[in-house]
Amino acid sequence: MAPGACATAIVDLRRWHPWRDEAWSLLDASERQRAGQRGFADDREALGLTYALHRLFVAASLRIAPESFAIARDTEGAPHLPGLALQGRAVRTSLSHADGVVAFALCALGPVGIDVEAS
Repeated sequence: MAPGACATAIVDLRRWHPWRDEAWSLLDASERQRAGQRGFADDREALGLTYALHRLFVAASLRIAPESFAIARDTEGAPHLPGLALQGRAVRTSLSHADGVVAFALCALGPVGIDVEAS
């Protein structure tokens, strides 16, 4: 991703379902804990896969290793990327998920948000 650019992706989790077990290896402890708190196994798997794909999206967009950065949460639970910058500008991220669809956004222009909703 070039400085001053934004990137988005929309993913159908069903296509990634066979990869769900491997996805957990990409997650950090807080992501595993957050996904593991879901009451239903399907929800845990979907959220774990969502977090792993988010990490891969950020890594591919910035051309860095997926384990080389942290994805933290603010007080409202929104993800942010402490310490990541492009030409001195903070890189911001957003994710949304509903009914097996996940959307990601990444931007170095300022705050970014993305939303998907079940129909």
